Amino acid sequence: GIIRMNIQIAAYHYLEDILNENCGVKALITDAETLTTISLAMTRTELFSHDVIATEELSELCEKPVNPVVSALKCVCILRPSRENFALLAKELSSNPHFTRYSLYFTNTLMDIEIRNLAQNDKFGLIDHVEEVYLDFYPLNQRLFSLNYPSVTELRQSLSADLLLTRIVDMVFSSLSALQMRPIVRYQGNSPICKIFAKSMAERISKSNFSPQYGEQSLLLVLDRMEDPLAALLHPWFYSGALHDLFGIKNNLVTIPSSHEPVVFDERHDSFIQKYATAFLADVGPAVAQQMADAKQLNQSAKQQIKTPDQIATVVNAASQFKERFAVAENHVRLFEAINAMVNSSSLIHIGEIEQSLAVNDDANAHLDEIMKTCQVNQVSLDEVVRLLMIYALRYEGRAQEQINLLKEKFPSCAPLMDAIVNIAGNGKRAPIGSEDDIFVGNRRKFTNFLTDIKALCLDEQSQVLDQYKCLLSSIIDRLKKGQLSTDMYPFVGNIGMPNAGESFRPNKVLVFYIGGTTYYEMRAAVQATDIDVIVGGTTIHNASSFIRNEIKPFCK
Repeated sequence: GIIRMNIQIAAYHYLEDILNENCGVKALITDAETLTTISLAMTRTELFSHDVIATEELSELCEKPVNPVVSALKCVCILRPSRENFALLAKELSSNPHFTRYSLYFTNTLMDIEIRNLAQNDKFGLIDHVEEVYLDFYPLNQRLFSLNYPSVTELRQSLSADLLLTRIVDMVFSSLSALQMRPIVRYQGNSPICKIFAKSMAERISKSNFSPQYGEQSLLLVLDRMEDPLAALLHPWFYSGALHDLFGIKNNLVTIPSSHEPVVFDERHDSFIQKYATAFLADVGPAVAQQMADAKQLNQSAKQQIKTPDQIATVVNAASQFKERFAVAENHVRLFEAINAMVNSSSLIHIGEIEQSLAVNDDANAHLDEIMKTCQVNQVSLDEVVRLLMIYALRYEGRAQEQINLLKEKFPSCAPLMDAIVNIAGNGKRAPIGSEDDIFVGNRRKFTNFLTDIKALCLDEQSQVLDQYKCLLSSIIDRLKKGQLSTDMYPFVGNIGMPNAGESFRPNKVLVFYIGGTTYYEMRAAVQATDIDVIVGGTTIHNASSFIRNEIKPFCK
């Protein structure tokens, strides 16, 4: 089988190589952003196993007196090549060094002048190594990374927001380098922000001296979040998506109401997440229960009477495995119970069905009745209402004006957001109605009846009601595989890599980057893709509330 790309493991290997190159006991000095990247790629225990006995941020280190206990240590610095970090390093090296030797690793490309300045400030000759390592992104799992930029509004309002654009180009370049890709670039043709970014990106790639692995046909596809606002607005009904939607997943930590500590949600150390992160919720519940039962079974083996010396190893092994597996199982029980409690205490299932129906069916009056009825009968929070109304406004834009006005009268506080989303992500901004990229295409059918409660989730045909919507990326991936992604809609930058007439371009490795943020729906599409290796990244990872707050509200009149 092909070795699949894995952006989290790519970051892990970078760190491992750095720490192995610097053998012996050492201190790790970093900055706040890089520290987050390191903690997503490597656990504290793993750092410790590489003899890292102290980790500190450079800005804090500079303020402290020299500690004679650690001053004899070698210091490994992994830093962003930012102006602040160079200034802090100059201060550290020239006035009051805390360590005897410094190995410097920068998480992105260095300029010659920066290297010269470092050499000038190294008055005591303490630097013994300077290297570029590509770690300038946040790897969340095998298929997903983020740049942790909550909003690109500044770029949308002025396409000349150079600093932000340059920063995003740097970070995406870093993720490509970590994956050893030198891709051809395509972008969403109707998005000015994608066009400008894709051109900068292609320039950056062509200037790099990086050579790809032999014979890889790889692609960087640049998409705009606004082309598929549905993926950010709908409630996802699969495990990782539901967690992010209901509680937020921040740098792989989930904070649920019942818990004092955030729960770690990291697939690298948890085979349950590897298997069920994109599974439909109705399948996750029984799997969580089974996982708990298996852990308890181990406990039985751990408690058996020891009659012979041979049994000691078996019992000790079972006991330590039990502890580990029980802790993991307990986490998933807590997470799943939190989802269940949220779903059962509100009308989420019913709202989810209306949303899915809005996404895949066309019936302005029936949808209006259903929304009015649901919002009268149940305790529906305004946050839920506004999502429904924004989806309604997108679905029936340019028609059903009477129904849209009725909804605005009934929920006046939602009207500005309904207008804003149509302005920024309406028909004029998205692919033409009826085209392959129309998010509502293939979906214009009348809808049937609704489910009633969570119990019905267990019935297969019922549960499918909540899982009908497929994000636009799913269909883009299918067309890419067949070499049928339209070059008019998704042009190549500067025709580089344009296949000859009659040939179709079929990449085997694809990095899809969303300006304006990606979602767990897109990650799921990447996980489910077969015969093609897809990784998804975004300026951030949105759920509905962050999408509305950061990408839509700024455009409210």
